[in-house]
Amino acid sequence: MVDTALVVPNQFTVGAGELDAARQEYLASLHANTNYPDAHNSLGLVLAAQGDGEDAIAHYREAIRLDPDFGAAHNNLAAALAKAGRTDEAITPYMDAIRLSPQHPEPHWNLAVALQAAGPLPEATEQFRAALRLNPALVDIRCRLATVYMQAGDTHDTEAELTEALHQRSNWPAAEATLAHLRAQVGARQP
Repeated sequence: MVDTALVVPNQFTVGAGELDAARQEYLASLHANTNYPDAHNSLGLVLAAQGDGEDAIAHYREAIRLDPDFGAAHNNLAAALAKAGRTDEAITPYMDAIRLSPQHPEPHWNLAVALQAAGPLPEATEQFRAALRLNPALVDIRCRLATVYMQAGDTHDTEAELTEALHQRSNWPAAEATLAHLRAQVGARQP
């Protein structure tokens, strides 16, 4: 099976009633055919959106068992694990998602966030940069990369990423405030 679309969890824009209806549809599909990895993955997304992380994890795992090359299911499993505070467990499925769906920036971005939380900043930086190579317009990634640079004490690259982010999306108060704070800190250190 070729992964043609990567679905990122927790990006539903439907009401709770629609999620309940979707849940029932996926459960009915699985009742008719338990060996349907797309239904397991999609049900996992619905369950995650409804706050049922452990059941979502079980369905992502089943989707992967049925189709080990299902990149979206690996990414979704990793995101659910990370959201459950199991960041160390999330790293391997994120890496699997990258291997299976190298053209998608989301697994790189998600892995970078997990690595940043775990502490290996050089690896997080590498994954944020990989996501930006795949899609330079992802402004949120630039801001996350800037936070990694800031954690590492690299004011030059922090300023460069925030400046580029503001070039891409002007009037972004959080980025503007962070950049102003950074410039004030750098100015205070200069004689």
